[in-house]
Amino acid sequence: MQVALDAYLAEPGRSAETLGFSAASHTEVSLSLLVSPGRYALAVEPGPVGRTVIELGQGRSLSYVTMALFLLTDGESRLAVLVGRQRYPSQRYFVEVMTPDSEHGEAFLAELRRLMAERNVYRRKAISLSGRQGPMGTSIDVTFHPRNRPVRDRIILPGGLLERVERSTLEFDRHTDALRARGHHLRRGLLLHGPPGTGKTLTATYLADALEHRTVLILTGPSLGLIRATCEMARNLQPSMVVLEDIDLVAQES
Repeated sequence: MQVALDAYLAEPGRSAETLGFSAASHTEVSLSLLVSPGRYALAVEPGPVGRTVIELGQGRSLSYVTMALFLLTDGESRLAVLVGRQRYPSQRYFVEVMTPDSEHGEAFLAELRRLMAERNVYRRKAISLSGRQGPMGTSIDVTFHPRNRPVRDRIILPGGLLERVERSTLEFDRHTDALRARGHHLRRGLLLHGPPGTGKTLTATYLADALEHRTVLILTGPSLGLIRATCEMARNLQPSMVVLEDIDLVAQES
């Protein structure tokens, strides 16, 4: 969202004044409460803009706003945009817009969603999800993994086997436009199986590095419980590739 908002404001004729504020810790802040008169008014005081930093891997990081009010100017139009974090039932960020012209507000949100999808910081990266239990419930952490130059000659498999794997993955990927034009769906799966040490992980790593234009999402061990969230991210970041290690743990009963 932060990257999308920065891109929106970078267009000519657009600018924003950023205001920070503080409110009671138990209060859910919203634009409607900020402008409500009388006894329904929200008691807020001027304060710093809420910010935090996320690590993006390979020594990169991004500072983003967690709580602030943006007073946007877009040519002759004016918008009030509140960025905040919902506390209950889960800690999720939200964006609220207030403007005299509802169509302009809807257009702003539509463009923000488009920019969020286009400039998503996870796109074309290799990432994995893990769950973390906290006082407000389970939160999801994202870890970035390095993507290296694919090294094919490190893989030792029976003759012809790697070529078969490549036909079902790399060659298939090269012909996606032609397949889509003929009405074929592009969802494909490949099961690598065998005892430890037979090259399953090395082969998956090689494919992930070779398909550098795809987002790669990796699930392993206990994180397989996040398969629904991972597949949702994969759809949003397509073209993508999901790697399930230890797939025998899926639906396993203890």
